[in-house]
Amino acid sequence: MPRLLVLVLTLCAWLASAGEAPPAADVEPPPPPEAAPEPPNLEPLLALITSSDDPAFHLDILKGIGGAITGFDRLPAPPSWKAVQAKLATSALPEVRTRAQALGVLFGDQSAFTALRRVLRDTAAPIDKRQEALNGLVAGKDPGVGADCRALLAEPELRVTALRALAGSDDPATADTILAGYPSWNPGERLEAVTALAGHAVGGRRLAAAMAAGTVPPRDLDAACVRLLHSLKDAEVDAALGRLGLSPKPRDAAAIERELAAFKRRLTGGLLARGDRSYGRMVFMRTCMQCHSLYGEGGTVGPDITGHNRGDLDYLLLNIVDPNALIGADYQVVVVRLRSGRVLTGLVAEESTASITVKTSAGPVTVPRADITAKEVAPTSMMPDGILSQLDDQELGDLFVYLMTKEQAAMPSGPRPAVQPALAPLPEAGSVRGMTSLQVFLGAIFWLVLAAVIGVYVAMARPK
Repeated sequence: MPRLLVLVLTLCAWLASAGEAPPAADVEPPPPPEAAPEPPNLEPLLALITSSDDPAFHLDILKGIGGAITGFDRLPAPPSWKAVQAKLATSALPEVRTRAQALGVLFGDQSAFTALRRVLRDTAAPIDKRQEALNGLVAGKDPGVGADCRALLAEPELRVTALRALAGSDDPATADTILAGYPSWNPGERLEAVTALAGHAVGGRRLAAAMAAGTVPPRDLDAACVRLLHSLKDAEVDAALGRLGLSPKPRDAAAIERELAAFKRRLTGGLLARGDRSYGRMVFMRTCMQCHSLYGEGGTVGPDITGHNRGDLDYLLLNIVDPNALIGADYQVVVVRLRSGRVLTGLVAEESTASITVKTSAGPVTVPRADITAKEVAPTSMMPDGILSQLDDQELGDLFVYLMTKEQAAMPSGPRPAVQPALAPLPEAGSVRGMTSLQVFLGAIFWLVLAAVIGVYVAMARPK
């Protein structure tokens, strides 16, 4: 009976706070402050905790509260919270204590922030507990979390979590710290780093300068990161990307057809024959896996391509060279601009009157609607043009051999060995074995002269 009552009260709280968001327009301004949803009344649920000593029952109530407050990043503490918090802090169930602490952060309880900082800075604490503490401080917008995250970049186990927490930071010191450690990090950490920098004009400018200086190779940026940089609409960043050849170029149908034909000639001219699927898997991980999944590994921003018609070279080329040819309704990209200056690009995973959850290449990000200045529907695919142009012949052949496999390839055992020089271009249509008319004529003269010389030599050698 108590659990049935919890469900009824939770449903009432949810109905008071949730609702269907208005349909997205090309540019959707945020709701005015007076339209912000009213916070749910949590007092009836907290009263149930006070009246019961059953930890499992407490957990049910806390889960219900969690659903009712989704999308709110700060709420006023209910009058009974102090007493309820003291009771939950001694619960026999660790999950009850963790959820109670998260509620304390939401209510701005400084004791909860202090407890989380203590766990985060304890290098002897389990990594998962420190990650939970960091996530809690980020969710609560703790003013000192940036400094903690910069310090955590020195710890490999927490580096990725810290980079994601620093994403979109407007602090120049954060960008400089990330770039200072960048050269020594592994490829996955580097991708998280450039994605974190690309989410704000401050980081985007420093990232562009680092690419121009050679500190960050432009090829380290995946398609989603390049798209995010362009979404900043920052003149300095756009100019730097243009100098690096990373600016989108308008193409008509004829240009796309020429590009498709050129890539097909290169691939069928020997690159596929020399390609290695294991090394192709590495190219896929660097350039595609942040958004696309193949054989159960990868991101979910783009379609899972495991079941697609990957054995057809023409199909693959068309979808990569011209990603804007057909964009499904489920994959329309949105650009969300926040009051802090941060920019998010991705797919809308969930909307309510209180918040929007954007599925980005680095994972889902939920933001309150009150923090949004604009939401734009991008006219192009999440995958920008020119991805294949960033690959050399070796990488191009390896990638397509991997994409056309029917089963997962093993990871390579070492660096890619040097390959033979690229084959000569295929003969043009209408030529004789690839030779022009002049070449055919000169070849005939050569053979005639050679035959004459041999004839003279044979005549002189014949006994008289």
